[in-house]
Amino acid sequence: MSSHSKEDASATKQKPHIDSERIVELASSFSTTDVGYGRDEHGRLAGWQEWAHGHPQKENTVHVCNGRHEWEMANDSNRRKGEDHQQLLSVVSWNTLSETWYELDCRSGGYAHTPREYGVWEGRFPLLIRWISRLRPDILVLQEVDFQRFDSHLLPRLREMGYEGLVQTNRKQRPDQPCGVATFWLRDKLELLTAHFRYKNNDKKHVCLANIHLESSQSETGANKRARQLNSPLEWAARVAPSSSVIVCGDCNTGADSSLFHVLRTHRWHGHDFASVYEHPATSETLPVNRATFAVPRHHYVIDHMLYSHDSTTLNAVLNALTRDEIDEHLGSGFDKGFPNEFCPSDHLPIGAVFDVRGTNDEADDTTASSRPPLGEGRRKELECQWQVLQAEKPPHRKGLPTPEEIEARREYSRKVKAWKSGFEGNVAETEFAEALIKG
Repeated sequence: MSSHSKEDASATKQKPHIDSERIVELASSFSTTDVGYGRDEHGRLAGWQEWAHGHPQKENTVHVCNGRHEWEMANDSNRRKGEDHQQLLSVVSWNTLSETWYELDCRSGGYAHTPREYGVWEGRFPLLIRWISRLRPDILVLQEVDFQRFDSHLLPRLREMGYEGLVQTNRKQRPDQPCGVATFWLRDKLELLTAHFRYKNNDKKHVCLANIHLESSQSETGANKRARQLNSPLEWAARVAPSSSVIVCGDCNTGADSSLFHVLRTHRWHGHDFASVYEHPATSETLPVNRATFAVPRHHYVIDHMLYSHDSTTLNAVLNALTRDEIDEHLGSGFDKGFPNEFCPSDHLPIGAVFDVRGTNDEADDTTASSRPPLGEGRRKELECQWQVLQAEKPPHRKGLPTPEEIEARREYSRKVKAWKSGFEGNVAETEFAEALIKG
């Protein structure tokens, strides 16, 4: 057993909390032989058994949904049941393969295994929607979403399916960066506040979700970038939504045996104490444990991950995207098959989980009870942090007449401020405090 595994197994009882620079340094360690090697006869990473043994919720029963049909049936069953089951939260994360990156790779000989009609966006988009319509999670977390396609295809179509959505902010949209991450949520169940989601039928349940796509280069520099990229949303969540449950998911471009995940197992990162969905013992036979979440011929990797704050969230079920028959047909037993194809629209497979988010008794989280006395200090600080984050997005003003682009940016900012303020409707104290912040 590796030293990492021994430390991982023993650290679950008491995780230290150290400063962010030191934790980034620890998470940045890199070796070309450390990640993805040393698998056992079942395809699991050498340390997985120890990680599962140390999982903080290992005694809990977790249902594995093999294939979309089982996931679909479980989701539908929960929605038909009573109030308790409706409090469950389903989350699916998926790198959907950027159209731009696909086309660029094709020019250099990539994706030769994919028939052209199943690789172009026009061929993949209908298949992508069919997959999403069957998975239909409460929160859908996508990576490699082309900004153009978000506006022209994804958002309009998903709105028809009951979702609302956001893509990365304008400052991420550059000629050399045509895609980003996008998050969608069922608008009849959840509402988005500035920093987190709130259940519409239970205002004590808040979820802060980090949709991540980390640096891909496999080098010391790449490892450091991944650690710093993860550090940013974790710091933001701790500052802006300190009492919310936190879920982190996406394409991490590194394996569970990397230093990044070793640190996540053994330390509190900005106060967050995470557990990994696919390190629960029940997931031992799932693709994210013993096979791949990214699959093209000769390259099968597990690089997509989902973590959650286990002190406020309980894992209920997990998604294993393919059935046994689908694995045999589309992946086979070796490494010569892969995606996308007529069956799967991306070179990644979706990952997912169902969580029971426990409500909080913290006064700072009671965001609609207008009968409460004046705001507590904790809630005041949270709203002040939210307003500071929003102010940082305010477009700069310059002398002279504004351009059409500047006018639109100002309008967009005004809409965000209005949406933030509207989130406090029904709570007089919070509304008045938000208005005071806006007026300065």
